[in-house]
Amino acid sequence: MSYTYTGTAPTNYDLNTDTVWTRRSDASATPGFESIALFRAAKDGDATKIRVLVESGADAETADENGWTPLFWAIKNRHVKAVAELIISGASINAESRNGLTPLSLAVKVGSPLIISLISQTGAK
Repeated sequence: MSYTYTGTAPTNYDLNTDTVWTRRSDASATPGFESIALFRAAKDGDATKIRVLVESGADAETADENGWTPLFWAIKNRHVKAVAELIISGASINAESRNGLTPLSLAVKVGSPLIISLISQTGAK
């Protein structure tokens, strides 16, 4: 699945050829935009966009209203490469949602042995 933003570019952003918003070098970023794009990339399982967004300033630790970080969404949708990229990018493997869910407990719940193995090897509890 691919995500393309079809609206008007946020202030200080340009759309590059890969349909990823990138920050203009001559101006500061629109607050929160990178985080929104990072959630979308995690939900879609796009590891390349995750890397580009984190390198552009997106915070891998940002959480939504339920306390879910992009890592939770990548796990929920069983995107192994996206999970790996988020871990490499500094996402907490021991984050906890508002209802007490952790990345490891979510991986067990969705039944993904590869993701369980990956996050267990990195020290998830």
